[in-house]
Amino acid sequence: MPYPALRLLIQVALGILIGYAYRQNVEVWFWLALSLTLITLIALAIEHYRPSQALHAIWLIGYLVSIPAGFAAYTAALYEILPEETVLKFANEEVIVFAKAETDASTKNRVTQWTASVEKVILLRTADTLTASGKVRVRQYWRNTSTTSLRIGEKFWLQGRLELPKPAMNQGEFDYRAFLAEQEIYLLLISSDKSVFIKTDQVDVGSFNEKIILPAYRAISASLERLFPSGDERAFIKGMILGERSGISDEVRAAFQKTGTIHVLAISGLHVGLIALTLNIFLKRLKTTKLGKWSALLVYAAVLVCYSNITGNSPPVKRAVLMAILFEVGAMLERKSYSLNTLAAAAVLMLAWNPRELFSPSFHLTNSAVAAIILIYPRLSGRYVPERETLLSKILKYFWDAGAMTVAASLGTALFIAYYFGSVPLLGLLANLVVTDMVSLALMASIPALILDGLGLGIAEYYAVCAYYLIRGAIFVAERFSQIPFVNLQLRITPALIILFFLILATLLTLEQRRWMVRLASASLLLATVLIVQSELEKVPEPTIVFNALGRGSAIIFKTSTESILIDAGVSPKQWNRIEKQVQTVCGGVLTAFVQAHSPPKVAHAVGLNKKMLWGDSVLKLNTIVAYRPARALIKVFSKECNLLIASSAGVLKPNEFFKADVALIRLKRFKQKDAEVFKGWWHYAQPKLTVVELSGALTGFERKRFYRFAQTIPHIKTTERDGQIFFSTAHGYSTLRAQ
Repeated sequence: MPYPALRLLIQVALGILIGYAYRQNVEVWFWLALSLTLITLIALAIEHYRPSQALHAIWLIGYLVSIPAGFAAYTAALYEILPEETVLKFANEEVIVFAKAETDASTKNRVTQWTASVEKVILLRTADTLTASGKVRVRQYWRNTSTTSLRIGEKFWLQGRLELPKPAMNQGEFDYRAFLAEQEIYLLLISSDKSVFIKTDQVDVGSFNEKIILPAYRAISASLERLFPSGDERAFIKGMILGERSGISDEVRAAFQKTGTIHVLAISGLHVGLIALTLNIFLKRLKTTKLGKWSALLVYAAVLVCYSNITGNSPPVKRAVLMAILFEVGAMLERKSYSLNTLAAAAVLMLAWNPRELFSPSFHLTNSAVAAIILIYPRLSGRYVPERETLLSKILKYFWDAGAMTVAASLGTALFIAYYFGSVPLLGLLANLVVTDMVSLALMASIPALILDGLGLGIAEYYAVCAYYLIRGAIFVAERFSQIPFVNLQLRITPALIILFFLILATLLTLEQRRWMVRLASASLLLATVLIVQSELEKVPEPTIVFNALGRGSAIIFKTSTESILIDAGVSPKQWNRIEKQVQTVCGGVLTAFVQAHSPPKVAHAVGLNKKMLWGDSVLKLNTIVAYRPARALIKVFSKECNLLIASSAGVLKPNEFFKADVALIRLKRFKQKDAEVFKGWWHYAQPKLTVVELSGALTGFERKRFYRFAQTIPHIKTTERDGQIFFSTAHGYSTLRAQ
């Protein structure tokens, strides 16, 4: 088999998934892996002296099983076993930390942020000084942010509160907690302008970083600032070369995301490939002798590793660097290398270094894109071969190949994009054809601009001007494409469908291969199809009521089989994008009417629906849904499946028939002892299947604690601020996003 690394990757991925799913069984996986490894080695050693089919089968099975078992143990230990001095044990505590800056401090919207490694913690509650370890993300809210100037390696004392990062509150939203966890950051250190901040004279960056990485990073950064004027163009180029994208405006970022061209903002194989090409040109003369080849390989690998460190060692860069080095090693040894096998080997090395990469969207997107280019691009490119080599045919061939590569990469990543972002860009292929080429040319112009600027030659400015206007053009194209209606197709994808898609693709690609490969792919495809059909048959019905978590205010989707209404839309028009995404997910973007319960008038009037029930209206009657407002503080919504009661305070609740409901939303502006008694009396009478409580910002800290103590005494009470998005189905009851 020409793809041993691919087989190994499947074993490694399987082991990581098993270890993550059953991570509480760390010892079981460890002893199983150790036992299987010993059995494999013993069987292999005996077979070396006494060959037999039985021993061969034993060590072969042991090898196939021991690797997944080993990675299961490794992954389970990674998630379950924390260092004794972990900073995590100080979560939700007021502290003063002594830490080392791992990144430079950057400021945006009057908030300064950086990553730091904690060394000591002073617990303000007890005044104890304790040793601690682990990384935190510092978020400093200061009026005068110019006072914060930290560089990598500098040590400091800072007062603040250690908090867990917020996870995704609604389905399909960005999960900040998971994003930081991929970087092994599990806590935020929140600091204000009244907090203690002392920068010491101690600096610890390591000799490699101090002498090579940091000077190179700062030299490139200074060169970019000299060559390009401030603005989105400079921030774009800085992100493209150094991986620092914090300066890019939210509007530009949103335009690239909406058109499916967001990948050009990340450092990927294109950047590493251009550097590798440049290195090969400069090192070509060295490769005339065996010693020269080895020397060239060492220089080649060293430069690429340094560049990976300069850009922060992101998964796409690590993967591209590993692939480039593996290809170069294969070329030096004069051995045939298979691109897919090299990609798999790079993925195995990344997972061996950090198994968490397997759950990273970046890992999925980069590897699926490269795999699709390796497998699909040659077939598409070969569809057009000019009969004669003329200037016109070369231009047409260039655009054909560029389009073929875009199509291949888009096919590989489309389902992952739909899974993670809930939509697929319909015009992504067309936008990618233009934007990717412009960005590639800009990158080709930026590299000589940096080299020439480093040499002090004025000609660098001409290359910089070319790069600047190419990036400006790419931003212009992305913004124009993003304004086209229906540029995105909302699509809900499950992991099972992703597996089925790639099995179908593998089956089609192996039809011309060996018979056993076709049979294996066909059997896998059939099995996956059966499992998906079974899961669809057992699929839980869609929820009837969805309570979206907005942080402030509420937005409730109440639906039947033919109609859907939105009750409230938060407290600010800025929240509409989040609400709209949930409307797309829950009811395909189609709303029949809007009901105003607590949202202010400016929000209610901004909702673009013809049918509305505002504060002055008492009845909304649709075909399958009826909403009735007997008083300003009360609304009741009816359908054949269930009914919903909405109350603006606990004080209006009464033990009578109107207040009986399957589901209730109670808004609390205050929660005194009397309110608790009224709430409890109503609940015992009405016995709702689910009670969702919206806690107003007007509640005092004491009242909030009183409510949560009270909620422990009453079953089926939930809040979106703690439980995230809440779903209610007549047939299956309720569930929360945190519990899924």
